[in-house]
Amino acid sequence: MKVTAVLHFDKAAGFIDSSSAELAANPGLSYKGFKDALSICQRLELLGPFDGMFVSRLARALDTASVLAMYLNMDFQTMFGLGQAGNKEGDKIVMYPGFENSCFTGWQNNALSSLEELALHGYGHVLIVSHRPIIWSLCAYAQGITTEEEISALVMKGFSDESIYQFEYNFGLLQLNTL
Repeated sequence: MKVTAVLHFDKAAGFIDSSSAELAANPGLSYKGFKDALSICQRLELLGPFDGMFVSRLARALDTASVLAMYLNMDFQTMFGLGQAGNKEGDKIVMYPGFENSCFTGWQNNALSSLEELALHGYGHVLIVSHRPIIWSLCAYAQGITTEEEISALVMKGFSDESIYQFEYNFGLLQLNTL
């Protein structure tokens, strides 16, 4: 199964100081984020067609998916395993209540389980919209990186400046392709 993965774009600032952990952990996109999402639509159109679009449940990924869905005339479905229930601004991290013990290996395993589920449904080419720790943990897995420390180091350093990644997934085997 071919997987085209898109990182959500710039989130709205200021949520981290909210008195509500639910809001602080789940900001939507900034205006710049919406513009940046629109800027990749023609490129995605050339990479398609897609059999489906699958998205994290968090606002910034949903906002990005909304822009892509309107342009590509696609519906999308949320998937728990594509989510990272937290928000980092600077040195502050707020996790969505109930997800305080989330970790990089957990996110990697959840993302791989989501790909497995999509492959079992017979999709040939899917578009996913998610977060850096999720997509970059898939990049890590494709390079044989599966420990908490190694994934964390890769994500904290940053994998690349790209916003679109392509993978080939074949039931546990994941290959990162060059665009």
